[in-house]
Amino acid sequence: AWREGRLDYLNEPLSSAIADINRYSSRQIVIRDEAVGRIRFTGTVLTGATEEWVQALPDLFPVRIYTNASGDLVLAARDAS
Repeated sequence: AWREGRLDYLNEPLSSAIADINRYSSRQIVIRDEAVGRIRFTGTVLTGATEEWVQALPDLFPVRIYTNASGDLVLAARDAS
C-alpha cells in the first residue's frame, strides 16, 4: 500500500503509526504524552496528506495538537496542560 501512497493500520498503537508517518510528513509529529502513544488506531493515512490526517485526530481521539518552537506538530492528551 505504501507504494501507492497509503499507509494502512489495523489496531496499531498511535506511536507506531506516527513513527511511519513521520517519514512522509513535512513537519515532524511528536507525541508528548505516553497515553496518547498507546491509543489504538485503525485506518488509512495518505502519504501526501499527513498534516491533514494529524489535524483530524482531535475529532477522533482525546488529543490536542499544537506547534512547538521548532515547528513540530505536538500531540498531547486533551486534559494535559
